[in-house]
Amino acid sequence: MLLTIFNSSPAQIARPSPILGTGAYSILFADVFSGSANQASLAKTRRFSAGLYTERKYLLRELSEHRLAMTIPLQWGGIGIDIGHAGFSDYSETSTGIGYGKELGPVDIGIGFRYRHLRIGGYGTAYALGLELGTIWHLSESVHAGIHISNPAGGKWIGMFRQQQPSRYTAGIGYEVSRQVLISTVISKEEDRPVEWHAGVDYNLTNRFFFKAGINTWSATPYLGGGWGWPHWRILVSGSYHQVLGVTPGCAVIFQPGKEQQP
Repeated sequence: MLLTIFNSSPAQIARPSPILGTGAYSILFADVFSGSANQASLAKTRRFSAGLYTERKYLLRELSEHRLAMTIPLQWGGIGIDIGHAGFSDYSETSTGIGYGKELGPVDIGIGFRYRHLRIGGYGTAYALGLELGTIWHLSESVHAGIHISNPAGGKWIGMFRQQQPSRYTAGIGYEVSRQVLISTVISKEEDRPVEWHAGVDYNLTNRFFFKAGINTWSATPYLGGGWGWPHWRILVSGSYHQVLGVTPGCAVIFQPGKEQQP
């Protein structure tokens, strides 16, 4: 019975924390993790940056997740690289992605490729390659909206099972109330899953202190985060809460050396 359930269950890579990539549909609030949410945001990359995020989901060591991201500016856009790993010795998931974003006037476009690897002790491994497409429209100086699609043509897992990768469609919009406040919302739909909605607020209290808050309906999880900024460093401490499973603490460190390149 267990083997039958296993063979009929679609594999899913661990979902990034909802606190990452909240600035994807923004110019002022975009960071090194935004390119993972929508590769089109890489078009506005002005300097090299690197970020590391780690969290312990529901305070369980076996559900720990770690993510590394980098952005590199180019003459006509930017490149982003992100690597994620979750799990423990008997079950682990790894995701490696590379993306490119380019400016086309008031519209930015992006493309990304992602390699996923899944390992289950006693069963074996599986891997899959995926395609991601994104676009962001700058409707005004303060309003930015876009669409992101993962696996538009499907693609199968190869290895211990051969299920189709699910397609995922996302639409988001961000409103920069001022240089200190961003309000954003994202709606996503994945095949065979209900629609999920994420809403959040980013607030830069001063040049040094900033806060994030929001909620994700997929897991009914509200989150809250706060951090400190220096000329080349940003540190974020975050936490989310599930009413059944409990608390998930997290921490991110972002490094941005040098000065921004002029567009």
